[in-house]
Amino acid sequence: MKLRRPAARALASMLGIGAFAVLGVSPALADDNQITAGHVDIVEIDCDPGAGGVAQLEVGSHIDDNPFGSDHVDPGDIGDYSFNWTYDNGDLVGYGSNAYAIDVPEARLSEQPYVGFAYDEENHCAGISAPNLTVQLTKVSGSGNSTSTVSFAGAGSHNLVAGGTAMTLAQHDHIHGAWTVGASSETGVSDVLQFVVKNGATTIGTVQTTFVVHS
Repeated sequence: MKLRRPAARALASMLGIGAFAVLGVSPALADDNQITAGHVDIVEIDCDPGAGGVAQLEVGSHIDDNPFGSDHVDPGDIGDYSFNWTYDNGDLVGYGSNAYAIDVPEARLSEQPYVGFAYDEENHCAGISAPNLTVQLTKVSGSGNSTSTVSFAGAGSHNLVAGGTAMTLAQHDHIHGAWTVGASSETGVSDVLQFVVKNGATTIGTVQTTFVVHS
């Protein structure tokens, strides 16, 4: 069951096909916002049928199957969360070539975060055609051990590279895969990441949050 948190600020006005925006990163994180396991759709695009059969899209995140329950997180709140993995000598999180390699299968989401993307997964817009969307990843800032390398590779052509390759999501896509987070040493890394969702040239929502890998 989805639980909707109250928005931290008023949602932005509808843009184009009715998307909501935007974001923020809190300098302090409550313990229950430091996610260490569970099913995470770091970008979740909800769809609701609007007037005249036009898809209304809301960009946020979804956190499920973790010690703190299930939550749809509004875009104004997601900056209060961090998503945390722990290096385990390559079982789920390995290190090599100046990067951490994170590959958590669904069967082991109780151990470390299983992070991916979802677009109208619950089919709220049944019978309504919603546009393909793109997701662009930028790294806003990082710890002293960060490098510019952050990427995601999912099923098929769902690949995403910070500052480079954008990923296309079609309606009903729900994908998870492997993450690569650059780090100049095995002493851990913390990166503030921003995911920008667009319909063509129009930005319809932004998710900004923190990925942490512990040594």
